Amino acid sequence: RALLDLRDRLADRLVSNLTPGDHAGVLLAMTFGFRQTMPASVRDAFLRSGAIHVFSVSGLHVGIVAAVLGALLYALAVPYRWRHAVLPIAVGAYVLMTGAAPPAVRAWLMISVLSWSRACLVAIAPLNGVALAAIILIGAQPRVINQAGFLYSFITVSILILGWPL
Repeated sequence: RALLDLRDRLADRLVSNLTPGDHAGVLLAMTFGFRQTMPASVRDAFLRSGAIHVFSVSGLHVGIVAAVLGALLYALAVPYRWRHAVLPIAVGAYVLMTGAAPPAVRAWLMISVLSWSRACLVAIAPLNGVALAAIILIGAQPRVINQAGFLYSFITVSILILGWPL
């Protein structure tokens, strides 16, 4: 309940300076997944254009939030171990506030494994961290291995990790 109250306060604050003609509904849909706040005409326009997916909180959204929060913690000079211990908790709160969609949970788990290993000063290769996150999810729900979203998430992140040095 406290997380949902926090989410509502953050959402109110986010759109507090927007005039009624501005697209507060679009902003709330993109940040917190509040699609019900968008005018029907705007929602239909995004649906017709094929861009409606930008309003579902996905792994990409979670990654962006994690990057921003990580940079903020760094800028605030939070010590290394604390920064990496707190980041998954803060990102997990965001994931819960937005409805805990499976792609968001997968991204949170990948971020958490890598971040908590850094907090514990355990050297882990990013690809191994992603593999450990996949093993945890498969252990919790073995049928997840047959889901296209699961495969897409982990293959995409693995390719990004392998291709990043290039």
